[in-house]
Amino acid sequence: NTNDGRIGPRQVQYNGQQWPGYAANASPAQAVQHGVIELADRTPNLVVSGINHGANLGDDVIYSGTVAAALEGRFLGLPTIAVSLVGHDLVYFDTAARVAAELVRKIERSRSELMAPLATLHATDERSSSRPRVIKITSFFFSSMSIPPVFCLQP
Repeated sequence: NTNDGRIGPRQVQYNGQQWPGYAANASPAQAVQHGVIELADRTPNLVVSGINHGANLGDDVIYSGTVAAALEGRFLGLPTIAVSLVGHDLVYFDTAARVAAELVRKIERSRSELMAPLATLHATDERSSSRPRVIKITSFFFSSMSIPPVFCLQP
């Protein structure tokens, strides 16, 4: 099964409510392209990718769809965050989401203080705690986008 890049409207159920959304037979990077270029009615302030199950450090960034989605946002000229959760049981996704949301609020309050074009948030879980024990923000170096993406929205 390959990613053909197709995207279409879908109803999403969350917390007992129905929400309009989209489903893409696409890579995470293609999903960011669709969202930023085709679906958003204005340029997004920030792209947040994840929460990833694993560290996304070192060589892992080469294979990570979460990092690829954040990189694509950066290639489109946007500040981005890739969120990862590292730990034994990896059960604290809700906590990682709260930490990421707080980081987004801080970035929005002081946009000039964004540390890097791409920041990766790593929250390390602790079995006996409802909060991550360690939160690290790392950065990535970038040059520029080589060619712009081309899209065809299919029904």
